[in-house]
Amino acid sequence: MKLLALCLGMTLALAACGRSRTSSHLNNIFGPDDRKEVATNSYPWSAVGRLDSGCTGTLVGHSLVLTAAHCVVDEKTGAIKPELTYFRPDFYRGKSRDELWITHAWVGTVAPETERAKDWAVLQLETSIGGTYGAIGVRAVDVTKTLPFATSLIGYSVDRDKGDTPSYVSYCYVHEVSEGRYLHDCDGASGVSGGPLINYYDSKPFIIGVTVSEYRNGQQGSVTRPSYTKDYANVAVPATAFVDTVARLLQSVDVGAAAPQLQGVVDKPNTNQRPATTGLVPSTQPGNASPSQPAQPSQPGQQGQPSQPGQQGQPSQPGQQGQPSQPGQSGQTPVTIPQVPTFGAQNLLPFDQFAARADQIRTTVAQLGHIGLAMRNMAYSTAPNSLMLYSNGLLHIVDGYNFALQNLGQYQQNNYAYVQTFYGFYASLLDLKQRITQFFALPTNRILAPATLQLNAMVDQLHILEFLMFQPAQPNAASVQH
Repeated sequence: MKLLALCLGMTLALAACGRSRTSSHLNNIFGPDDRKEVATNSYPWSAVGRLDSGCTGTLVGHSLVLTAAHCVVDEKTGAIKPELTYFRPDFYRGKSRDELWITHAWVGTVAPETERAKDWAVLQLETSIGGTYGAIGVRAVDVTKTLPFATSLIGYSVDRDKGDTPSYVSYCYVHEVSEGRYLHDCDGASGVSGGPLINYYDSKPFIIGVTVSEYRNGQQGSVTRPSYTKDYANVAVPATAFVDTVARLLQSVDVGAAAPQLQGVVDKPNTNQRPATTGLVPSTQPGNASPSQPAQPSQPGQQGQPSQPGQQGQPSQPGQQGQPSQPGQSGQTPVTIPQVPTFGAQNLLPFDQFAARADQIRTTVAQLGHIGLAMRNMAYSTAPNSLMLYSNGLLHIVDGYNFALQNLGQYQQNNYAYVQTFYGFYASLLDLKQRITQFFALPTNRILAPATLQLNAMVDQLHILEFLMFQPAQPNAASVQH
């Protein structure tokens, strides 16, 4: 297979998708370009930032950033790249509140172009910052038993706002695992290297891999394909390659202790000369960060267990940014919201019956979109930021539903993808409905009574959606009330 080098100008290598000054801004897009601009001022997106080397990085601790090795080391010399200087968290439209000097790097290899399965790196920042922006845990997951495996990707693709604003793919798939690498169809371009593949487990975000490169079958330009094939694929390094290293660094350097000896990991201090700063003042000083503890990765050897179809860790959805507060204990009667039963994935209609109802389902989803817009309009004028997040989350789920319904034929021969996709959207709606319900139950939010009418309307549409999507049977015995 011929492979195209993107950043180093090589013609027969696997292309790394980090950004460089000579980058041609190539991209790999599968079907319609699903990337959407995403604001980074709320968790978990606030933990994602851009490296001055032109790549994406993610806080995985108070002072640790996960990225790709080719964003850190020079393939020709094995030295730290001269442009590796600062990490800028919450980098949006070319601005960040902080610029954090990178002091150290631990890389899986100094030859990432030839050892792509080791193309990962963990960076140490001079300033502890994870308590301000949050951190995302790392989780090793065996995806091989549930392929295609639904996930999501965020990163600073340079073809979007010159790489100054992150773009997010909320639903895409790992299709294969080959030679220790994930082959996936999450749309991306130069600059997305180091971007995290994110899934939710127990309502918490986890990084299950880091995107690093792409296959183009020898083509010398950007690729737009109708769908994924192995010859045209984006490539990620699974978390199994670096979860142990992250765990050990969290237990040592991230709490002020000396770094341990890490077998098979290259340890490199950053000897670059510190350039003049842009005048940004770090919002926390070393040792003083931490209003909240960052999410911890799995312990070494404790890989996340694969789940059954319909129960897999969900790709991250907007509106799942952190748990909402619990209802207050003031003794007041909480807002009454109708309950919606949870159907299991096994209750989903067979594909042919589902397809026959596609127009009715599309109409119901459109009504949910109208409700999301109404809630967002209320949020603009009177409501806290949380309502804006929830309304945007609902609109993103509606967008995903509509795209899947427009491409319904691709699921006819792939029952797992059909169940995973449409049950996944339904489960995301239920989760979002639960969060909004808890939000309105807070005594401080009782004044938003008009908005609760939209929540009741949302529940009504969920009942209709359940009637259209699921077998006419009672919920399974294990289902719970939401």
